[in-house]
Amino acid sequence: MNIKAIVIVAAAVLLLSAGAAIYFGPAVAGMVCNAWGCGARATASSPSGALYSKEAAGCAGSVDGATVTGGGYCSKLNACSVDRNLNDASGAELARYRQESSTDGKTFEDWIAPAFELPNTAGETVTLADYRGTNVALVFLSGHCYHSLDTLAILADLQDEYSDRNVEILPVFINSGSVEDLRSRAWEWEVEYPLIVSDDKGISRDYDSRMVPATFLIDEHGKVTKKLVGFKDLGALDDALGQLIRS
Repeated sequence: MNIKAIVIVAAAVLLLSAGAAIYFGPAVAGMVCNAWGCGARATASSPSGALYSKEAAGCAGSVDGATVTGGGYCSKLNACSVDRNLNDASGAELARYRQESSTDGKTFEDWIAPAFELPNTAGETVTLADYRGTNVALVFLSGHCYHSLDTLAILADLQDEYSDRNVEILPVFINSGSVEDLRSRAWEWEVEYPLIVSDDKGISRDYDSRMVPATFLIDEHGKVTKKLVGFKDLGALDDALGQLIRS
């Protein structure tokens, strides 16, 4: 190949790269993009990564004047609202979510978990009463929240670990579309377990929780023992479930 041909090929490669960046949008550190959006790079603990929306992948926000970007974090709260992400939250709104975030780890003694009856992506109707006598981790998530999507692979690991230990993990997607919408997105996210769907925010109101992820630990008697607010890694959720079993 002569010098002129090499120059032409190099220029074409540069143009294609620039076009891809414009089409897919910027990816934060540790992410890869495809035609559906962006996702975490595969790791030993998450071989397939998790698919994000383009908006989440390109996120960068400011809380109290401090820009937070990269590493999959756009908020010091490690969480989103059930309505939207919190990149630009400020004033009274930010104060309200900070107050809820401060309840992370709060324990309860006599709170009977509110009942619910919701569909899941397997075509079933799920009620909390179905799990009486079983320890439950009820996990609130939303499709617009990358912290929620980061949680999906962790829940898969925990379901495998606790499958024979009288623990049921129930992921509930709130304000994230219909069952069909979530069934399609579950395929894109490579989620192989059923997702419960609350297409409005009723369950969020019943549990007085406006942030996602939020995890409610419910004992065998149907009582909420602890609430966790915000993204939790595998170790933190594993510890919490261990405490639930021993309580």
